[in-house]
Amino acid sequence: MLHNKFSSNGLTDAQVIAARKQYGQNKIAYKKPNRFLNALIQTVKDPMTILLLAASILYFISGKTTDGIFLASAIILIAELLYLVLWLILKYYFFITQLNRFLFENSVVNFSHLFHKLKLRFLFLTFY
Repeated sequence: MLHNKFSSNGLTDAQVIAARKQYGQNKIAYKKPNRFLNALIQTVKDPMTILLLAASILYFISGKTTDGIFLASAIILIAELLYLVLWLILKYYFFITQLNRFLFENSVVNFSHLFHKLKLRFLFLTFY
């Protein structure tokens, strides 16, 4: 039997209700991040994107609107492709981690009529 090592027995129900009214619930407010907005901000912050946008603006200022439109559309297309590739990598990563968990966590191997449980904790993946 466990003995109480502390002099206090904890809060009563009335004290808990009063504390919740005074301080609020004991919960962490977590806001789910907007991945699209984060990817857009990171793309705009990229120095190469800033340089290409500046070059596009210079094309517009110098009167070469077709070149400016072409460069701006290329920037948008590359940013969309980058976002698509990052999304596919995340989907692939989550799929692989779920597959590893399903296939390898509790595999049973028969070795000379002895059963050994394997606990494979990590599968190292390298992206090049």
